[in-house]
Amino acid sequence: MESIIDTEDTIAAIASAISLGKGGIAVIRVSGEEAINSCKNIVETKSKYAWESHRVFHGFIKDNLENKFIDEILITVMHSPNSFTGEDIVELHCHGGVIVVNKVMETLLSNNPGVRIANPGEFSQRAFLNGKIDLTQAESINQLINAKNLKSAEIAFNGVKGEIKKKIDIIKNDLIEQLSEIEARVDFEEDFSDFNYHDFSRNIKNIKEKIEKHHGKKFDIILQKPINKAFEANEAFLEWLISKKSIKDGPSGIGKENYSWYQNNVHLVPLSWEEEVSLLKRELDRAWSSLKFQEHLNRNLPPMKSAKTEKEFNIMKESGVKRLMDFLSNNDITGGNSGSPVIN
Repeated sequence: MESIIDTEDTIAAIASAISLGKGGIAVIRVSGEEAINSCKNIVETKSKYAWESHRVFHGFIKDNLENKFIDEILITVMHSPNSFTGEDIVELHCHGGVIVVNKVMETLLSNNPGVRIANPGEFSQRAFLNGKIDLTQAESINQLINAKNLKSAEIAFNGVKGEIKKKIDIIKNDLIEQLSEIEARVDFEEDFSDFNYHDFSRNIKNIKEKIEKHHGKKFDIILQKPINKAFEANEAFLEWLISKKSIKDGPSGIGKENYSWYQNNVHLVPLSWEEEVSLLKRELDRAWSSLKFQEHLNRNLPPMKSAKTEKEFNIMKESGVKRLMDFLSNNDITGGNSGSPVIN
């Protein structure tokens, strides 16, 4: 896809390959806020499992404009956020062949003006934007679909499984580790052994080799320039460190002892450096645990929608304030005309 497009509307597309006279079934995928309602408009079913999430049920496609049945199908429903795109998804499993599946698609669109044909790759785009897959997985899906041989398909599937992201994360963590040591030495070098310039240089070269091994000899032209520039800057920094080593007469930074004295005597904070670190780690663990607990409690809630314009933001804000005030009023949390909270 050439650009990010509006993701609020409901989209539909034939998700399976079709060819004249071939294929027993064809699948039409519908994704978006109106996916379920739009399919309800053209599906007749008596199943007790109809429209439940992650259920397959039987039904018929009916063209309400012409008042006739078109096909006998199976329907699969996946409620948001537990779907490929993170939105409500309905998949219509029709009989194969060009004529039938195109007629079902035509019926879906003609009976639901709010549904449009999806652009190429738009389902994957929505999955990416909604955090269901990362960019490497989105690209690998396209490569898997277009694979010309078994080996290409195998490599692409590794990307779909997240293997490429794992390799990138390893490289990222290696870089962060090197950067963290440099930054820590700026203030608290006395806590480290002497800086080993050669080990540092070797570690950076190993990281570069991992990147080259991952991408092969043909770097993406857009990526190659900043990567080379970063390594050149690192080499220049390393040369500068080595050149200053002979005239360096003490550790860098203020040191933990001086930091603790400054906090105790200037800011009157009765904590040492070690105590502050321990406290911050504890609060970070507590905040992280609280976040994960809330995510688990609210796992079945639909994802929050973000405003795309200032006008839309103001409408959403006013609507949210109104819902909150109505809730407070209806539950006797606010009293009187003043709107002041009632404390029991």
